[in-house]
Amino acid sequence: MKPLYIFFLLFLFLLKVNFSQEYHDEIIFHSNGTIFSPLVMIQGEASILWTFDDSTTSSLTNPVKNYGSELLRKNRLKVTPWSAVIGINIGYDGEDGGSTSIPFVPDQKVSKVENLDLVASNLELWCSSYNMLDTLIFNNFINLETIECYSSTTLQKIYLANTPNLKRLCLEDNDLKTLDLSECTALQDIRAALNDYPDIIYPNNMSELWHICSRDNPQITNSSQFSNSERFPYISELLIWNSNQSGKFAINQTIADSIYIAAQTNNYTSVDFSGAFQNENGWAVINLGWNKINSINLEGCDQIKYLNLLNNELSPDSVDKVLQQINGFGTTNGFIDLRGNAIPTSTGFAVITNLEEKGWIVYTENYSDIRVFGNGNEIFNWDDVPNDSNLTDFDSVTVDNDSVVHNFIIKSVGTTDLRLWGRDFSGNSPYISISGLNASDFNIVLEPSGIIPPGDSTAFQISFNPSDFGLRTAVVSFPNNDWDNASFNFNIQGTGVSVTLIEDNQSFTSNKFELSHNYPNPFNPITKIRYQLPVGSNVIIKIYDILGSEVMELLNEQKEAGVYEVEFNSDNLSSGMYVYKISAVDPSSNSGQVFVQTKKMILLK
Repeated sequence: MKPLYIFFLLFLFLLKVNFSQEYHDEIIFHSNGTIFSPLVMIQGEASILWTFDDSTTSSLTNPVKNYGSELLRKNRLKVTPWSAVIGINIGYDGEDGGSTSIPFVPDQKVSKVENLDLVASNLELWCSSYNMLDTLIFNNFINLETIECYSSTTLQKIYLANTPNLKRLCLEDNDLKTLDLSECTALQDIRAALNDYPDIIYPNNMSELWHICSRDNPQITNSSQFSNSERFPYISELLIWNSNQSGKFAINQTIADSIYIAAQTNNYTSVDFSGAFQNENGWAVINLGWNKINSINLEGCDQIKYLNLLNNELSPDSVDKVLQQINGFGTTNGFIDLRGNAIPTSTGFAVITNLEEKGWIVYTENYSDIRVFGNGNEIFNWDDVPNDSNLTDFDSVTVDNDSVVHNFIIKSVGTTDLRLWGRDFSGNSPYISISGLNASDFNIVLEPSGIIPPGDSTAFQISFNPSDFGLRTAVVSFPNNDWDNASFNFNIQGTGVSVTLIEDNQSFTSNKFELSHNYPNPFNPITKIRYQLPVGSNVIIKIYDILGSEVMELLNEQKEAGVYEVEFNSDNLSSGMYVYKISAVDPSSNSGQVFVQTKKMILLK
């Protein structure tokens, strides 16, 4: 039996060798899905032959092979000449800033590619996002410009020796154990967040590089990747948060007009940006929050318009220095967050005043904070849904007759004075403005104080006197020095009615004339309006939109005593708030008095 066993093994070996020799001039894609539909991009004249696992063939650049079930299969590609192949796409959807000119191709579930070096001399584009590959070898792909391999979570190794034309490399959300870019000297865009490598080996000179993203790689052991960034003079986007960086962070030369640096949640202790960010007409956004920074040099960095140093270890003198350097730029309308550091000295606070006069928003550990209340319930900034609970809904008021006044409270809950700037930011009254569609129906009858010390409150009052029937709306605004609520706004509303109003289910005569409600509310597309009448009542029901325009009349007729429901169909109306008005003559009244009820209802489509 032993000679027979040896013969059998030899047969299998020769079979494998023959298979390998037979297909050495074809690229083999090992696919695992039901459908295999890759894209080959061709330049010039070429013949294409796809041979699928079931021996069927295709000559298309984008074939569609439906195997009918998921199974590991081998799909072979032969192109004559191979030099015509400039792109291979087995998965791409434009994620992570990819080019929109690349055709979208769904994940082909490819787990292995053989003989890819057949296209090494001419391939320009490779896309394998979301696939099942564990290794990619691009050594000596001298014309390769773009690699798109987004969220290929099984990819552990990529080889990029002698790829002198590679410009964009997207390896975001893979499982790379190493990343050596030392021979990728033309790189412009690197995206390598969420991997497992201990370091990125960069080329010595990367003069064209504008984007680096290595964020969320806390396993990195080289903690000083950016202690000297002179090799990246054209950087405009550096996204390196949560990447275990520490020590010194230095950028001493930048050229781009717009720059975004995100280096938060690291362990940097010092920062030196002197010589960089010097285009005053451009902008730079710098996020260094949640580090351990105790010194920072911003000399000449007048391009900075946003600086986040939240939760670092700056001393009072260091905080003062940051404020003084930025104030010295003479620039306007920027933002600085210095919370979580030491409180500035009196010198620093004087500088903050100068910066605020230039339109800068400065947030320090000694900060202002605003809260607004109505009836003891908080009103939140940009609240656009008025309601009774916080008094932003003034309910129903007789047109050109009655007036309702609501009382509101502004509370200072920070550690320094809350200041209301006034309409023109001059610090003078009026501190509150009312704008919007029906602003003239609402008036400030009591102004708040302009300066509210920490822990104190100030009251203001708004009156509502509707000039017309229907829903009336406006917006209340008051600029202040709370950096994240610096333009506090909320909506108010009320409803103008023309005659005496009665409440739901309230009897106004012994005859039990009752006006009930609509249900459901909100509704789509139908709601029912329920009411109860005494004998001989003449009833009119009309529907109005939020502007007070009549959109429908449901009833205008005599009714017998009893409880009624009428159905309102909104098929021809758009989403929004509506008001229904029920008018009825009380038969027990000698004067024939007309009683009216208005109620709001909301249509959601």
